[in-house]
Amino acid sequence: SPEPQEAKRLSSEFWNDLEEAATVYGQIVDATVNPKIHSRLDLLNVLLKSHRIFLLAVFQGDLLEKEQLRLFDLAETIAYRWVASGGNAQMLENEFQEWALDIREKKSFESIEAKIVARLKALRFDVVNFLRNEGDSSYVVRALLYTLEYKLSPGANPKKASTIHVEHIAPDSSTPEWIEALLPESPDEDNYQILNSNAGNLTLLDYKLNSKAKQEIFSNKIKIYKDASLIITRDIGQNIDDWNVDLIEKRCEWLAECFNSIWTTDGSSAPVEEFSKWLNK
Repeated sequence: SPEPQEAKRLSSEFWNDLEEAATVYGQIVDATVNPKIHSRLDLLNVLLKSHRIFLLAVFQGDLLEKEQLRLFDLAETIAYRWVASGGNAQMLENEFQEWALDIREKKSFESIEAKIVARLKALRFDVVNFLRNEGDSSYVVRALLYTLEYKLSPGANPKKASTIHVEHIAPDSSTPEWIEALLPESPDEDNYQILNSNAGNLTLLDYKLNSKAKQEIFSNKIKIYKDASLIITRDIGQNIDDWNVDLIEKRCEWLAECFNSIWTTDGSSAPVEEFSKWLNK
């Protein structure tokens, strides 16, 4: 057994390590571990919890900041793509634990990065199909809309989630006018609800404006959208004159391209553009 002095030293190291881990874990939960990723981590923390054990190893270890941020990018990307693909939650947790162990065992950053990228590339699914069918029922779509807004307005102050609502452009509760507008040849409530829940029909809107928009016809909604604080919605108000089935589907395709640009299969990120600019191309 260790000598009393050595036992005291080991005990002190244990409690210091535990205190440090608790501090870092608290910063991960509060999304304050690094200001460069605050908004993104805040969103990710709502999606799941299993990434936290991996991020604890990332931010408590001896990695350079650029390596920490790169591993966060990969963790964020695989989390959203995994959930969107319908992957098993326990399997993802096991993956995060394995990568955390690699960090603690001092395996090279390059080897850990390569392992996660390989897992990402093996994760294949139809993004358009996901957005079309799971639009207003998946938190991933809400996170995509927020993340897209951050990408379109770099440097802008983050919007508090409590002041922003997910807005159904064609309203969630149908009206005869909206059913006729979207389905003039075959007005049908069930088909309307399918279109209504498509991610292409969703945007973000300031709470106070959302209460005004409600079931208004599109020509009235765009007047409200022009006053939105968010580029993603202001773009519709300023540049879209009509709302129909074709535009909902095109916007779904645009969102799918944005999804793949923001959360790429190698964990990198590509530029995104407003819907109207994409549409005009």
